[in-house]
Amino acid sequence: MTAAEFIAAFAEKSKSYNIFEHDELIKAVKGCDEALKSTFFPKNETLPCPDSCSELAVKLVCYTITKIADYGFNKCINVISYPTVIGTLLCGNDALGKWVLTRFIDKMISPSDLTDDFKAEIFTIITTSHYVLGTILEIESGSREKAVLLFRFVKTYMPSRYKEFYSAFPSEKQNLIEALAQTPYFNSYASDDRLYLDIKDDVSTAIKRQTNIRDYTIRQESHGYFCAGEAYTVPAITETHHEYDVGEAVLKWLNSNIVCQYNLRSEYTLNNHIHNCESQRENTGTGCVTAQTLITMSDGMTKPIISLRSGMKVRSAGGISVLSDEFIVNRRLKTLYGINELEPFMSPEHAVMTTEGWKSLAPEQSNQINSYYNVTLLRRGDQVFTLEGTVRVEKITVAQAKPEENFTGYDLHFISGEKSYYANGLLVLLNYPDITLARLMRALEGMEAGRRRRFLTLFQTERDLFDELLPNGLTAYFEECAYEKFKDDFDELL
Repeated sequence: MTAAEFIAAFAEKSKSYNIFEHDELIKAVKGCDEALKSTFFPKNETLPCPDSCSELAVKLVCYTITKIADYGFNKCINVISYPTVIGTLLCGNDALGKWVLTRFIDKMISPSDLTDDFKAEIFTIITTSHYVLGTILEIESGSREKAVLLFRFVKTYMPSRYKEFYSAFPSEKQNLIEALAQTPYFNSYASDDRLYLDIKDDVSTAIKRQTNIRDYTIRQESHGYFCAGEAYTVPAITETHHEYDVGEAVLKWLNSNIVCQYNLRSEYTLNNHIHNCESQRENTGTGCVTAQTLITMSDGMTKPIISLRSGMKVRSAGGISVLSDEFIVNRRLKTLYGINELEPFMSPEHAVMTTEGWKSLAPEQSNQINSYYNVTLLRRGDQVFTLEGTVRVEKITVAQAKPEENFTGYDLHFISGEKSYYANGLLVLLNYPDITLARLMRALEGMEAGRRRRFLTLFQTERDLFDELLPNGLTAYFEECAYEKFKDDFDELL
């Protein structure tokens, strides 16, 4: 490569220098510090960067964490003003700027080829009146990138001749040239925080990374109890637990001296342990119907059950019933049934009203929910109630899901009115317990904080009384749900 060829390449590549500079800054942030790299950027190479880059990288990563709300890690960082904390580190950072410039030049020419003689040839060309005039015209037309880069190149690679290069420009243009020559490195990053966007995905991935994973299953056997003189059965429940820690390495890094030395760590204590529990009632349900099942409203119109909302009024056997905000969804249905010409749309335990009382295809399961309805087996020949009166059951059609698939069912819950409604014209039972965990949790949430703590204190100190009142296993389940919802109250009691 000749000096003229180098200058031509320099002029062409300077047009995209801003992009190159941005990319190199990201590489520096990801590769300048080993602890930072292993925590957030394990796939990136380690780079020998200027010392100031480590502080920049730590502060930029902390700033990025404040932009990610997942699991509360953002609360671990004090409020960061980008211009004050990061912008001032970047703007005018000569050491980092020269590092990026050197990598830019190294991509055009090998350092061993950039000899003193070669640099002298470059200097001769760029100080000719023709080249100087061309540079001035570019500056005055608004294209300043090449000129700024050219001054930085001379100052970095030929510092002893910098004043001579500066003097090559006409005196009447000195003010223009001086302002240009003094442009600080990374000036555009003084208040623009766009750098964090290029590391946000890596930081988010590190925060979401799961460790100490523990999966286990707990089975609670079915049992019965009485409430307000009525018999209830709590069916067997299988709980699938998935426990893990998120961002363990990130939390360790946040608590290290690396972060604390810059006073970026807040006093917030993060609990990064996640405990998910999915409960499945075995061999039972509340009785569900498919999403597009038409429900008769109080005005006689019909709406798919999937579209119903709290406060709506539906027609029931006793007149009108009002929907609560509880909406049942069962995604594990394996069987559906329909009567006469109706396609299968009800789960087997969903009871219909007949001239002989409530009946279903799975009466034992129906009675496990609320035994006082005394649901019996539905058969052909039974007379079922409809909006028009009664109709004889001539046939019962059953649909079975494939082994690897399930049907999804829905059911309602009322705040007032009789527990029945019309589904696809049939009078069906809303077989759902009066006392629900959701209601208990809402009642606790609605309590004044002091009264709630009094109740939780009583719950902890008189646990044996609750065990007698509630069926085996239900106390522990309530405690787990209450602790997850009101952890701060429990912690304060401890």
